[in-house]
Amino acid sequence: MSTTETSPIRDYCESLPKPEGPLFPEPREGGDPLLHELILSMLVWNATPTQAAAAMGRIAESVVDENELRVCFADDITDLLGPRYPRLEERAERLLRVLNAVYAEEHGMTLEGLRDTSKREARVYLDTLDGIPPFVAARVFLLGLGGHAFPIDERITQLLIEDEIIEAEADAPGTMARFERAFRAGEAGPMYRRLEAALNGKTARSAPTRRKRSAPSSPKTKRSAAKP
Repeated sequence: MSTTETSPIRDYCESLPKPEGPLFPEPREGGDPLLHELILSMLVWNATPTQAAAAMGRIAESVVDENELRVCFADDITDLLGPRYPRLEERAERLLRVLNAVYAEEHGMTLEGLRDTSKREARVYLDTLDGIPPFVAARVFLLGLGGHAFPIDERITQLLIEDEIIEAEADAPGTMARFERAFRAGEAGPMYRRLEAALNGKTARSAPTRRKRSAPSSPKTKRSAAKP
């Protein structure tokens, strides 16, 4: 990829303001930060950081740990995410597949072993988890393990098309590859954080104003499948 092709990408990302603060909740006390990043990335995929942060908060309040989340039914997950969450049924089904793939591979709910493997092995591991979208594997690799990647999904692709950074016919996989080539190792993380925050801000500005309504007072009943 020539300098002429990478310069607009670099200039665009560098022009975006730095995030003013963290967009997401911290991992629960005693939890696995990498597994937290995996679940969060599954919620960010083709959604906004605001939606993902709110959903992560509801999950933290509703399940004891990641293993309880793993043994939920898909409709329990959709109830937690809410009826307007993007790709609701697909997301719930994929999330359960990913968590069960981790459990089957690790015999527990942890990804800490990835820190002891090579970057290449860790990326292959993430890319081949059952149900994981390429965006999620790239985001966990970049933000959780410090690997070189640049997560791009359809929502980010649309933002870049609207801002005339990429062509109207561009797709997420091709754009991800272009952005990975545009930045050197160590540069992608801060630039992605800027892009993620910009997407969140743009979505918030364009969202229609709604009347505030009182939250329902009755608690939601959870159901879990009887799995180990």
